[in-house]
Amino acid sequence: MFNNLIQFVIVLAIMLALAPVVGKWPAHAFTSPRHAWAEQRTYALLGVDPAETMSWKRYGMVLLLGNAGMMLLGYLLLRVQDMLPFDSLQRASQSPDLAFNTAASFITNTNWQAYAGESSLSNFSQMAVITFLMTVSAATGVAAAGASSAA
Repeated sequence: MFNNLIQFVIVLAIMLALAPVVGKWPAHAFTSPRHAWAEQRTYALLGVDPAETMSWKRYGMVLLLGNAGMMLLGYLLLRVQDMLPFDSLQRASQSPDLAFNTAASFITNTNWQAYAGESSLSNFSQMAVITFLMTVSAATGVAAAGASSAA
């Protein structure tokens, strides 16, 4: 019991000591003028006014709608998997409920699979759906954390 407490205190002390050091990198990534050119072009392309403030409700809705759109894209790709390239083994498309379950699972970062991964999904589906949704679900968490810390 006492050893567990000592271990907890040591890990907590290390985390607290490293937090400012490790936190400088994401702070720089979110605020660096070096990345401003990409943001400005994206804003111009999407017709977004970066000076306009966004309430937390609107930000949350945009975040949810963006994720819903990405989930829909993943769902559609899983449904038409048999017609997509990079499938030398001609794997069948997923059923509607399995495609929905898979897309919902990976966009929410639960990553639950109700199928045999490599034997059920083509290389393209693994790359364009699974890897994409795993990446954007983590990015959504970072964006939400960045927005909540900026508020």
